[in-house]
Amino acid sequence: MNKKSVNVKKPVKKAASDVLSRRHKLAPDFEDRLILSLLSCDHTLTKSKKILASMGFDIKKSIAFLRSRDGYCDCEVFLNVFVEDEPRRASRKAVR
Repeated sequence: MNKKSVNVKKPVKKAASDVLSRRHKLAPDFEDRLILSLLSCDHTLTKSKKILASMGFDIKKSIAFLRSRDGYCDCEVFLNVFVEDEPRRASRKAVR
C-alpha cells in the first residue's frame, strides 16, 4: 500500500473580522513579518496580503487602511505606515 505524506499544519485561530491598524495588538507582529519578507519589493501588496491572510485579518478593510496611510506597495506599507509611527511604538513598548 502506497501512503501519501500529508503536511498537516495546526490551524491558527483567525478572526476574519479583524482589521489591521497601527493600534491593533498584532500590528508589531505584522510589521516584523513584512520586514522579513522585504528582500525586494515588487511594487504590489502581495506580501502584505499573504501576511494579513495568515494572521486572520480582513484583507479588504486592512488594505484600505494601509492605502489610507500611503501604503500602496509592501515597502510603502513599511515606510509610510509603520516607520512613520515609530515614536508611538517606542513609547508603547516602554509602558509594558
